[in-house]
Amino acid sequence: MNESVAIDSKDEMECLAKECFHCALPLPEDKKNNPPYEIEIVGVMRAMCCPGCAMAATLITSGGFDQYYQLRTSNQLQAANTKLADKQSYAEFDSAVLQKEFVVTQGPIKTAKLAVSGMSCAACAWLLESYLQTLHGVQRVTVNLSERRLTIDWQDSLLQLSSIMAAISQLGYQPRPYLPAIEYLAIKAENQIFLQRLGVAGLLMMQTGMLAVAMYLGAYQGMSAELQMYLRWASLLLSLPIIFYCARPFFIMAYQGLRSLHPGMDLPVAIAITVAFIASVVATVAGEGEVYFDSMAMFTFFLLLGRYLDMRTRQSMGLSSLNMNDLIPSVANRLEADGSLSLIPVSKLKLGDRVLVKSNEIIPCDAVVLVGQSEINEASFTGESSPRSVTVNDKVSAGTVNINNPLTVSVVATGIHSHFYQLLALIDQSVEEKSPTESLADKLASYFVVTVLMLAVITAVFWWYVDVGLLLPSTIAVLIVSCPCALSLATPVAMTVAGHRLRRKG
Repeated sequence: MNESVAIDSKDEMECLAKECFHCALPLPEDKKNNPPYEIEIVGVMRAMCCPGCAMAATLITSGGFDQYYQLRTSNQLQAANTKLADKQSYAEFDSAVLQKEFVVTQGPIKTAKLAVSGMSCAACAWLLESYLQTLHGVQRVTVNLSERRLTIDWQDSLLQLSSIMAAISQLGYQPRPYLPAIEYLAIKAENQIFLQRLGVAGLLMMQTGMLAVAMYLGAYQGMSAELQMYLRWASLLLSLPIIFYCARPFFIMAYQGLRSLHPGMDLPVAIAITVAFIASVVATVAGEGEVYFDSMAMFTFFLLLGRYLDMRTRQSMGLSSLNMNDLIPSVANRLEADGSLSLIPVSKLKLGDRVLVKSNEIIPCDAVVLVGQSEINEASFTGESSPRSVTVNDKVSAGTVNINNPLTVSVVATGIHSHFYQLLALIDQSVEEKSPTESLADKLASYFVVTVLMLAVITAVFWWYVDVGLLLPSTIAVLIVSCPCALSLATPVAMTVAGHRLRRKG
């Protein structure tokens, strides 16, 4: 695999030559052959449309986050490809160079942290864990639903990372390496899309609600049949964006669950919305019978609102974890052979490099003191508030603060191999380990949806013989009350919030 972010395809190169590499907006026609702003990104000159994009790209690359463009480009190409589940789509992640950023190797076992888009409830976590455990070579799988993150241990000799990511994609989820700098941008994008759906659903809910009130009152006050039909057709038109845009995530997840033979909580929701919509359309076209456009719109809005509040809770917990990574500086002062100082990204430090840590600076890596004597505040690492004196040959850890005098240190470990990140890994592992309550909820969730569907069928059959007029609303009610539910939402959120509060309190 090419280690740079260069795009190999000729068509892709032509496309990038017409766009700003950072924001993807078209370059002015008179600037395509001679872009006014160009930034070197991993050895390749990239065109920028304005000084703002040029500055943003410079900050990203100088901060050591070159992988942002590589992963972004990879995700864009995958999104444009209809065969996302193909192993070849993720072949680049088998590169040892790229895996250094997010994979830990211990003998024959590798451990990777992957961000997984598309997870919405405990049933999704259960599906991922259960399915991936069946892959030959997988040792352990744990899912952190609050941070949409998956940790997996596997034998590299038996299974490649690209196969694991392809298996996740086959279930309908989108895997990518879990990198704090990328996840912050992903959280913002996910939040914006969800707010758009929620806003459209809320606006249309109010409109269909007003039309429904007019129809209900008109039924008692002698509204003409023509006006009744007009209001019904207007409600139908207003409901179309709710079905095809606002409720789209429920249908996608329901379909993916059925395709993998592991139905989730979204299946009864999708069935309820579909049945209510079809019944209302039939009643509108026939000119008789009840319509449920307002109920469908209200249900979609409030369910989206509940999912949004749940997502925001999880995102706030996830951001608190990402903020812990800010304790490590992004750049370091490296001493060159001629004695000069170079400000370089921490990710580019190598073993044995000499680094100057000035007074009141955070130590960027695990290291051994070569020159100097000072005191180190290790509260962020050990919780101990009293500083520790260090001198030549003493070891210092990334994330601790040099209080007094400048120190020259020799790099021992950086990034995910440092003690600081190993400590974060232990904290994450404790969060990922399920309590008995969560394990019970996951076990019950696998049977819950099937039970709900069976109850809905029984309800429909009962009212078919008792009162056909109540068959549809009763059956829809059974499907609706199944989600949101304490089983799939309240238990994971409560355990997540409790765990992160304990983390903040040390």
